[in-house]
Amino acid sequence: LGHRHIAIIGGDCRVSDISRLRYEGCMQALQQLGLPFDPEQDFRDVRYSYQDGYQAVQELLDAGRQFTAVFAMADVMAIGAIRA
Repeated sequence: LGHRHIAIIGGDCRVSDISRLRYEGCMQALQQLGLPFDPEQDFRDVRYSYQDGYQAVQELLDAGRQFTAVFAMADVMAIGAIRA
């Protein structure tokens, strides 16, 4: 689809091995594709919930982040992200 700047929302990598593995997989894919990614600006670690998915994308938008896609690490987060 040609996306060049992808924001990511997922769980807290410090407390969940699953979240950490998903995050590492995302980082590997972005690196292989040569896509820019600043974890401080483009990643939000939140609970796996509709509300937190919504809030994470709202924060990215409010911060003026220019992204062409959002990757959510869980379906329930994705639904919240879409609503934002």
